[in-house]
Amino acid sequence: MDYSKTWLYHQTDNRGHLIDAQKRLSFVLKKIARLTNIKDVIDLGFGDGFLLKELAKKNYSVYGIDFVEENISLTKESTGLTDNLKFGSVTDIPFNENLFDLAIATEMFEHLTEDDLEKGLTEIHRVLRKNGLLIVTVPYNENLSKKTVCCPNCECKFHLWGHQQSFNDSNLETKFSKHFTIVKVQKLFPMGLNLNIFGYADLLMRRVFKKYKGYYILLQAK
Repeated sequence: MDYSKTWLYHQTDNRGHLIDAQKRLSFVLKKIARLTNIKDVIDLGFGDGFLLKELAKKNYSVYGIDFVEENISLTKESTGLTDNLKFGSVTDIPFNENLFDLAIATEMFEHLTEDDLEKGLTEIHRVLRKNGLLIVTVPYNENLSKKTVCCPNCECKFHLWGHQQSFNDSNLETKFSKHFTIVKVQKLFPMGLNLNIFGYADLLMRRVFKKYKGYYILLQAK
């Protein structure tokens, strides 16, 4: 299924929802700060450019791709980053090989089919330098059927957010092992920006019963 129109809406008319990702992206920034020998970084599917803008402030050389052309123009305007933002997808990255020390894919791999995930990981490996790193965040052990909806017009069934696969403790190694070595896996709880009392109560219960929201995964190219 082609989800490009869905993301055209979310990255233009519904662009404000991308603010919700800033807490998670700030967590990723802290992880990046602990890495050594990182200069050239590519963000694969950069959303509103928050991560790229913050990395540029810290003097990293930043690059990014997105498959919604309108979003590229909006992000260049909102961030002031006019260079190195290109139209493309993870299965066809428009950069030469061996260019980057670090690639970042946050909440993106769950949107790919198994074939596209394999193509994407092959492409990421191609553009990374020797022993380059890949940071990934994905949902934790998602039950895809719980957010399956049906179009009232064509009766097509699809995931509400376009998720096409689920990641769990038993399949991480299988999904990434061809091109990457898993360096670190961390299970994450929700990271909301403005939690109310009910949000904090939910977070407390999640911590008590270890109901994780996502994974942070650090991988190194083989």
